[in-house]
Amino acid sequence: MRAHQRYLAQLPVRRQLSDEEYAPLEHVRFESSARQRLLRHLYAPGRLRGGPLFGVKEGDTLRVQLVASSGYPWWSAEPSAIPLEPDERYTLGWSDCLEAMYDGEIDWIGNWLARADSSFGDVCEEQAWAALGVRQGLFDTRHALVVVGWSEAALTGRAYMNDFEGLVQLDCIFETTV
Repeated sequence: MRAHQRYLAQLPVRRQLSDEEYAPLEHVRFESSARQRLLRHLYAPGRLRGGPLFGVKEGDTLRVQLVASSGYPWWSAEPSAIPLEPDERYTLGWSDCLEAMYDGEIDWIGNWLARADSSFGDVCEEQAWAALGVRQGLFDTRHALVVVGWSEAALTGRAYMNDFEGLVQLDCIFETTV
C-alpha cells in the first residue's frame, strides 16, 4: 500500500508490471459514490479542504472509488495550510482498512482539493498546488491531484499529474447514477 511505503518506509511488493500499468494517464474517473462524497464536501464550505483518493489505475485512467478527508482539522499544526499531505494516522487507517477489505486491490491514487468557498477557478493557483505536491512526492505518472468546485451550479474538476517533462492536465469525469 502506498501509505505504508510513504509513512512507514516499507518497500513495495516486487512484481512484474503489465503494459497497461505503464500507460500514461489521460483521465481521472470518479465512480458515482465517490462523486457523491465530493458533493458532500462541497456543501460544507468554510475552509480549504482536501484528502486522499482511493481507487485503481486502469490503463490510462485513474478510477476513483473512495474519497476521504485529510483528517480532522484540529490535528493540523497549521489549519490554514494547503491540505495536500493528509494526516498520516488517518491515511494509514484508511489504507489498512481498504487493504483488509479489498486485499490490496484499492490504493491511494491521488489527492483532491476544494477551495474554502467551493468555487472552481484559478488554474495558476491549482498548478502551484500541483507543483508543491510534486516536490513533496505526492504526484507523479501514477498519482494525480484533482481540484474540485462549483462551476455554473455543477460539480467540476481539473486533474494534474507530473510526467517526466512537467505538469500535465488530465480529463476529469464524474459518473452519475441513472
